Amino acid sequence: MIGTDGIRFAIEWIDEQDGERFDTLAVVRIDLDGQPIWPVWGDATTDLDVFADDILAFLTENWKKLLLEQHYPGSLQPNGPSQLSALAEEVAEDKPRVIADTLHSSVVSFENAHNLARAIAGQFELPSLWMIRQGDCMIIETGGRTVRIAADAWIAKTSEFGEAIASRLRMRLPDKYGRLLAAWDARNEGDPISILSVSGASDRCSRRGGTYA
Repeated sequence: MIGTDGIRFAIEWIDEQDGERFDTLAVVRIDLDGQPIWPVWGDATTDLDVFADDILAFLTENWKKLLLEQHYPGSLQPNGPSQLSALAEEVAEDKPRVIADTLHSSVVSFENAHNLARAIAGQFELPSLWMIRQGDCMIIETGGRTVRIAADAWIAKTSEFGEAIASRLRMRLPDKYGRLLAAWDARNEGDPISILSVSGASDRCSRRGGTYA
């Protein structure tokens, strides 16, 4: 279990299953304040077996988008991220084909970067897990519910989660995953990422009293 309060990432490695050995297969669950929220809200008994390298690849590829993209594409304002695609379809009906296609492409790109389920959609029909930053907060939507947590807490716990996966890959298959590991280690390099200095965000993004929408 990664994290001591707030959001937690639970990962349990599976070394062997049905007589077959694995290096990156794991059971993964995400909790918030001790309550399971993904893959099934409120259910700690549902196991989700995933190849954790897919999750690390998703986090690595989309890290800067997850930290820096704070607005929906095309100036759209859905009630929540799960409503984005439907709203885009509605708006696109009245647009010229070129504009509609551009909007559709930007929405798909946004969904692929902000919905963790897309990382392993080829293997499972998973509930969505949306992660979208808004100022000092990270908006998490899953299971038809939305929560807000401090962005700095999300960054810290998600970084620890990714590093737990990276450590496993370094130990088991450093050559095979060398490029991925190097990219993960360099995820904060390049253009300055101002949001990494969100000190005090936990106070500004308080989840008092009714934290679940």
